[in-house]
Amino acid sequence: MHPLGEVVEAVDVLNGPAWRQAPFTRWSTEARTALERVELTPLRALMGNGVHVPDFLAPPPQRPSPGFEDQLRAVLVTDRTLIRREVEGLLCMSNGHSEDGVTPFLHASDAALERLVEALSACWEGALAPYWRRIRATLEADMAQRALRLAGDGPEDLLSELHPGLTFHEGVL
Repeated sequence: MHPLGEVVEAVDVLNGPAWRQAPFTRWSTEARTALERVELTPLRALMGNGVHVPDFLAPPPQRPSPGFEDQLRAVLVTDRTLIRREVEGLLCMSNGHSEDGVTPFLHASDAALERLVEALSACWEGALAPYWRRIRATLEADMAQRALRLAGDGPEDLLSELHPGLTFHEGVL
């Protein structure tokens, strides 16, 4: 479970085209309403190019099922050199993406990270926290089903459903 990762994905869905929201119409309508007055500029600036989302927005959890607050603290203590490098990479990949919203992150200012964490926290509260019990139960059930399939049928069978272009043979994916 990665609550912060789910927040980043949710914002990506909400910022994306309508067809990405179609399976989640009720949720996206409720989330948009909940987030109407939330200042999302720093988050949208980092996610706005549609090509790449910097990894520091949702660092890998240090333990299974981390708490959301723990994950926000991890964002605040992210190495500033890493932040600058990822934002520079974002600008290189974005093909003309404006620097306006990401400039504070190029300087890796504490104030910029604090505004980012406030936006992530508001997105959590407005868009995901009300649904988290159901989301978590669904994710846990999916993991349990996949673990049983892995144990019963082996990795080749489990991994074969990921993408038709992927193969797993003799331990190599």
